[in-house]
Amino acid sequence: RSHPHDDRQAHQAAQSPLYSSSDRDERVFRIPSLESGYLQDIRCALRTRGCSDSLIKQLIPGLPQDGDSKWRAYKRYCSLVETPTWTVSVYGDFSFSHAVSQLSEFLAYRRDTGTGTYSDVANHRSAVATAYVTIFSCPSPSEDPLISRLVWAIKKKTPPQPRYPIDQAAWDPSVIIEYWLTRPDNDELALDELALKSWSLWGVATWPRPSDGSKLVRSTLRRDPRSGKLVFQYFGTKELKLPVFSVPLSIPMDVQKKICSVAAVEAYLSRTSGPAFHHGDRVWCSLKPSKKDGIYKAVGPETLSRWMRTVMDICKVPKHFRGGSIRMAAASKAIDDGCDPRFVLMMGRWHSWHVLDAFYNRAGCRDVPQPSRQAAQ
Repeated sequence: RSHPHDDRQAHQAAQSPLYSSSDRDERVFRIPSLESGYLQDIRCALRTRGCSDSLIKQLIPGLPQDGDSKWRAYKRYCSLVETPTWTVSVYGDFSFSHAVSQLSEFLAYRRDTGTGTYSDVANHRSAVATAYVTIFSCPSPSEDPLISRLVWAIKKKTPPQPRYPIDQAAWDPSVIIEYWLTRPDNDELALDELALKSWSLWGVATWPRPSDGSKLVRSTLRRDPRSGKLVFQYFGTKELKLPVFSVPLSIPMDVQKKICSVAAVEAYLSRTSGPAFHHGDRVWCSLKPSKKDGIYKAVGPETLSRWMRTVMDICKVPKHFRGGSIRMAAASKAIDDGCDPRFVLMMGRWHSWHVLDAFYNRAGCRDVPQPSRQAAQ
């Protein structure tokens, strides 16, 4: 039986076409190199579809910036089973049910040949499904019952585990604050040091993932005229599952401007507002300009994780903690300091207290009241 999306495509094909058949036949996908990157292949496919460079330029920043390794694993699988990367060779021949079948087979193969964990399979599913949705404007294959049941079965067999043992104490993020107290004021710092300061203090104040930091939308940052708090939004973060904005969040100014995350971020925004900074409406840009064109480009989660680890090295945080551990450390510190658990849930955008407690909470008090997700919102 055909998938509803295939039926809809058949109906659309019966209407007046947007392109002549000859035009459709010319939209042939180039076979991507196994070494080419995720965004590079999506750009190429969008051009094949007929999208303008202006549209592509606006779309790309909203896509995952860390999809290269997952996408290359998918391309290697397609090469192994001798199927087109985009499931079809010609744009007009796309079939949603065929895409679902190919993705589900890849995920089953990945489960057997990859790390075997639920997180690994789920991350690969998300990267490939996002590519399909972007290129073909189809529903997300991730939501198809076949793939949903497959991923659920993998999760049941190999449930996700916390990165750090639950009985292992978190490192104390206050060492970051103490370090920046010893450094000059924001306007006296070099740009690269201000980038490290603004990101590391943002991590202490809002406990984000590095991938969240790469999706913090510059144009949403504004001061609330009544409270003076900094209001901000993310776009397309992990818990959202779709390329949409998060609910507006806000953080207050710190009484000590020198270690205030709001002041540091605003100083960084001011210093990176010129034409040399191609930030794509994201906040943080590369520490050095490109040698080719002198442009500072938006950075991805790997870079932000490395920046955080750089500051952690200065503060002598144990090496086995990665840059992303700021999420665990800062949230646990907030709970230990008496922060309302509902606020911790809201700022961290966790779906439930159970998730926070099982994977991130290393606070001294783990038997705190368990607020509902609705209360957190």
